[in-house]
Formats: sequence, C-alpha cells, structure tokens
Amino acid sequence: MKILHIVHAFTGGGIEQYLLNLADNIDRKQYEIQVLGTCERDVFDRAGELEKRNIPFHRLKAGSLFRRIREWQQLLLKEEYDIVHIQGMPNTGVIWLTSGKLARPGTRFIVHSHMGIRKGIGNSLIRRIAYRICYQATNFLYRVLADVRAGCSHDAMQFHYGKSIGTKGMLLNNGINLQRFRNPRCPQLCTRDIIIVARLAYQKNPFFVLDIINHLVARHPGWKLTWVGAGHLEADVKAKIIELNLEQNIIMLGARKDIPEQLWQHSLFLLPSIHEALPISLIEAQAAGCLCLAADCVPEAANCGALHRLSLSQGAEAWADYIEQLHHEQKQYPIDEEKLNAYDIRTTTAQVAALYSRMAKQPGIKPQKLSQSEN
Repeated sequence: MKILHIVHAFTGGGIEQYLLNLADNIDRKQYEIQVLGTCERDVFDRAGELEKRNIPFHRLKAGSLFRRIREWQQLLLKEEYDIVHIQGMPNTGVIWLTSGKLARPGTRFIVHSHMGIRKGIGNSLIRRIAYRICYQATNFLYRVLADVRAGCSHDAMQFHYGKSIGTKGMLLNNGINLQRFRNPRCPQLCTRDIIIVARLAYQKNPFFVLDIINHLVARHPGWKLTWVGAGHLEADVKAKIIELNLEQNIIMLGARKDIPEQLWQHSLFLLPSIHEALPISLIEAQAAGCLCLAADCVPEAANCGALHRLSLSQGAEAWADYIEQLHHEQKQYPIDEEKLNAYDIRTTTAQVAALYSRMAKQPGIKPQKLSQSEN
C-alpha cells in the first residue's frame, strides 16, 4: 500500500517529528511511505532525515500556483497513491485535496488537523471578514471532500472542520518514543532551571518568554532558561536578549537531537504559545519528568498530570509570579500513566496502520483505472 504524506515544509516542527516517529515504527514492507513538501526549501530543512530512512521526499518547484497544482496532479497520477494523508495546513491543504480529488477520484484522502484556534488575525474589519469567509469555505470543502477528517485533539478538529465534525471525525493522537523520553531518575522538584523546546517563530511567542525571564531575573539572578530550537526569529530574539542584558541567563542551543537529555537536566518546561492544537513537546516534557506551564490555548488532553495552564492575557509578570509559586511549593505531580501511554508512538502507529488498512478495503479504489472517474 502506497501512502503519501503532504506537509507545507519539512523543518523542525512537531508534525515533522511525528512523521519521523511514525516512519520508524510502521511496517514499511506493508506501507510504502513517501512525503511531499509543497513549498520551497527552507533554511531549516530536515528532509535529509527522511532520506536516511529511505523515504522518498518530493518537493514542488517554485512557480505559479497553477504550475504547482499541475505538478502535484502529475505526481499523484504517476505514483498511484492509495492514500494521501494531508498533515496540518488548515488553509492551503484544501488546494491539494480539491485538485487531487479532481485528478484521481479513487485515491483516499485523510485531512489531519494539527492546529488549534488561531489569534493575531488583525484588527481590520475587512481582514477579519475575509478570513471568516475563507475559513468557512475551507471548512466546508474539508467536510465534503475528505474521506477521513482527523485531528490530534478535539480542539484541532473543531478548528479545522467546524463544531459539527460529523461521523468522519477521528482522533489520532500525536505519538512520541515514550521509552526514549522517560527520565531514568525520579522527576525533579522545581528548580530555577527552565527549558523550552520550540521553533523560534511567532506562534511560540518568544518575546513573551523573554519578558517572563526578565521579570524572574529581576527578582533572583539565579534563574536560567535554555531554548532548544531554531527559526526565522532567531536573530531578533538574540538581539532582544542582549538588549535586556540576559546573556548570562539565557542559553540558545539551536536545533538538537539530544532532546531527552536536555529535558532531564531541567525541571520546568515553558510553552506560552499564541495558538496550539496538542503540542507533542509537552507530552515529551511530562514523560521526561518536567513540570510544565503552558498557555491556556493548550487543550486539557495534553495534561498527563504535570501540566499547568495560564492565560496570556494575564501578562508576563503574572507568569513569573506563577513560576515562582511553583518553585516555592516544591511539589511533585503524579503522572497519569494510562493517559501518557496513549501517546506512545507504538500505540498511535497501530491506530494509523489500522485506519490505512480499513480505508484500503473500502470500495472505489481501483489504481489500475486512472482514465475514468472512480466511484
């Protein structure tokens, strides 16, 4: 069975890590995996990690949208994919879904939401109206055209497809290598060592993070933050660190592969994102024994026992207050092992493989007949 995963780009995000975890655990003899990136090569491209796993990676060439759609349709017809799994892309994913259905109606399509409610659309009335119209139109097309509408959380499905997700809505948990992240030592009490594992991007709210650390350091110079991750805001963030005179308190590690070991060296994980669906990094942090503080846009489904949530509207100073409170409490929070195990990549891979097998058995897939519409 031939499966194509479509992503916007293959960089350092949670979707990409989820796909790598999935590829490492699914039966590659039964499921032939390929990946398509729909945008140009990014400076933080990780497609080489797919190549190391012998997973073909296709990238649409730069050009007009019409030319890229045509290139995508030609790839679909050439490779004769049984299932196309669109990962994330709440806006542009509908382009590849619609054009794919037109080119090869017999191919089954999964739309997989990885994004929660978005903020920062702007104050312009015209912009908000235009966004609302596009949002409703794409939701409608996803509901009508997708064979399976999936999401990493119920919040993600409601955002992607609307509140009435219908009978096609399916929860597909993100998966991590649970054994790899488990802390060999007991979970630590809350020290003054904070870590964040995230892209340096608008969504992850990096300047709000710096404001929090600035408030903490003003109260006690022993507070430290380690930031693991890279992104397009890296230069701006580093300039702000210098401006706030926080060079001795913030360590920028860039992209790393030793994420579990980094988590084990810290006790508090911070994630004040502007919007999230179900961040895989929070599951990893809790598995590693970290206490977590995240924005309240993160759904309760991400709470495996050690997650605290706070509204961004309360401001950076209130976040600093809350962190100090956690430090002074020195309290351990028991992990819900049953809930954590639901995010084990072995469990989620079995769920995805079962879905692929069920879809392949549905009537209508006739790869050998590409010249006619298949019902």
